[in-house]
Amino acid sequence: MKKKMNEQTEERNLIDMVNPDSTVKAPLYAPNMGIHPVDYRIAPGFEALETSFPEYCRSYIGKAKPDMFNGNYMDNQIDAYVEEAVRQILQQRKEHERMIRRVLSRMHTGDRVFIAKKLEKYVKERDICEKELKALKKAAYKGTCYDIEDGGDQ
Repeated sequence: MKKKMNEQTEERNLIDMVNPDSTVKAPLYAPNMGIHPVDYRIAPGFEALETSFPEYCRSYIGKAKPDMFNGNYMDNQIDAYVEEAVRQILQQRKEHERMIRRVLSRMHTGDRVFIAKKLEKYVKERDICEKELKALKKAAYKGTCYDIEDGGDQ
């Protein structure tokens, strides 16, 4: 099993994700960067209502014996179930978006650390080059009117 997972990971070292709205391909170097599809779950009450709805209606009609004044009772019940299901889906979406932002934040933090190290390296190189340039100018201008030690211009 581990060997199979390693083979799959090696196959997915470079995945081209295609944006359906354009023809531009964006390379993705990690198999999933920690982001994965989330299965949204239907609210348990709504799922139970969906599976047993015909029986629920028959039992209600048998017990309540509706007339023209309470004919919309089932509409209110169904609307309440639907509102609860939508509320739970929206909550799951918020959690999913928070997970994506957390992963992207970690990725951007890693990028910032990498760039900061690179910047530090370039600053050190610049300092070394400035010292070498100063030494070369000092040697080149020695004995001229630009000699720094004699009070000349630089």
